[in-house]
Amino acid sequence: VIVGTSLVIAAPDGTDAEWTGTTADRTIAEFSAGGASEGATFHPGYIARATGTTDATLTGPDGKNISFRISVVAP
Repeated sequence: VIVGTSLVIAAPDGTDAEWTGTTADRTIAEFSAGGASEGATFHPGYIARATGTTDATLTGPDGKNISFRISVVAP
């Protein structure tokens, strides 16, 4: 993922607000919740803040955890 962009999660329709996530190092990447805002619906995702690598966890509406690593690179 390039610094200043986002890794967007393709959540099934209607579940955007039900996903949660964390990262081991929020200075590298940070979870951004999905859901409705001002008439638009946004998918959940991770915002790339600084170069580096961090472990991430995504939790779906069913409570299942998905663990992965995010690598953030310079533009």
